[in-house]
Amino acid sequence: MQKYSYAWEKLYIGLRCLASAGTMKERLLKASQSAVYSLRADSLPDKKLSEALSEIQNGLTAREGQTGGRKDRLAATIAQMTEIEAREWSLRIVDLAVDVTRRSAIES
Repeated sequence: MQKYSYAWEKLYIGLRCLASAGTMKERLLKASQSAVYSLRADSLPDKKLSEALSEIQNGLTAREGQTGGRKDRLAATIAQMTEIEAREWSLRIVDLAVDVTRRSAIES
C-alpha cells in the first residue's frame, strides 16, 4: 500500500466529497478540487491507473472556450454539464478509487 498511499488518501477524500450533501455537480466539483487535482499521474505507478487519472483530469477541464487557470476551467466545465454527465464522471472517480485500492491490496 505504501506506493499507493498518497493516491489512496486523496481518492478517499474525493469519495467522501461525492457522498456529501449537494447536487451531483457540486459534489463532483468539490471532489475534483480537493482530491482529483491533488494527484499527478506519477502518484500512480501503474500505467493504466495513471492513464485513467489523466483522462479524468482532462475530461473535467475539456469544455471549449474556457480560459483561465485549471480551477477556473474545472468549475466552468462542470457547470456546463448535465447532472447525468456529472454522475458519469463521478463514477469514473469511484472506479479509479476502487482500482487503486485493489492494486494496492494485490501488491502488498
